[in-house]
Amino acid sequence: MGKMRRIGSAMVATAAVAVATTAVSGAAHAATSAPHDTAGATVESQVAGLLKYNKGAKRIAADKVDLGQGAVVTVHPDSAVSPAVSVSLCSFRHGDAVGWLCLYQNDNWGGENLDLTVCTNVNLSTKYMSNGRPWNDQISSIDNDQTSNVTSVFYNYDGSGDPNSSSNWQVLLRLPAGHYLRDLSKDKSLSNPPGGYANDKIDIVHVC
Repeated sequence: MGKMRRIGSAMVATAAVAVATTAVSGAAHAATSAPHDTAGATVESQVAGLLKYNKGAKRIAADKVDLGQGAVVTVHPDSAVSPAVSVSLCSFRHGDAVGWLCLYQNDNWGGENLDLTVCTNVNLSTKYMSNGRPWNDQISSIDNDQTSNVTSVFYNYDGSGDPNSSSNWQVLLRLPAGHYLRDLSKDKSLSNPPGGYANDKIDIVHVC
C-alpha cells in the first residue's frame, strides 16, 4: 500500500486556503459567462438528489447534507462534481476541524465527496450520491484527516452471504490518520487479489 506522510498542519492549512482561493476565483470567472441562478440551481438539484436518495438525510448548511451515521456530503456550485485539485480540502470543508475521513469519487480529490467522522463500520451501499448511485465501488482517493493513532480499514464485500458480516469482507487497505492516497488506481491493495489495486472496489469502511 502506498503511503504518503502528510506535511505539517500549518502548511496544509496554507495550501488549502490557496486552493480554496483559486477555486473561488475560478467560480467567479465562470459566473461572468453564466447567470448566477444557474449555479444555485445546480446546488439545489444536488441537495435535492441527496435528500431524495438518502432516507432520513438532513440539510445542515447551504452546501452540506448530513446522511446520518456521521456521514456528510458537501456539494459544489460549479457542477455535480468537484474538479481534481492538488490538495485535499477535507478539514477545510469543516472549518479546519480535524477528525474527518474524506472519501472521493475520483482521483486527486475530484468528484463527489463523502466525509465520515463517527467511529463505526459504514456500508457504502447504504449511502447514495446526488444521482442515486450508491457509494460502494466508487472510491478513487482518500484523505484520513483524523486524530490520534487511529487507522481506517477499507474492505471489499466478497459477494456472498450477509454484507454486514465481517466474515464476508476482504481487507483492501489500511490507512493511518494523517495519511492520504490520492490515486487508488496506483495504490496496491492487500487482497482481491493480493497486489491488485483498490480503485472502485471499496464497499465497507471501518472509520476508526
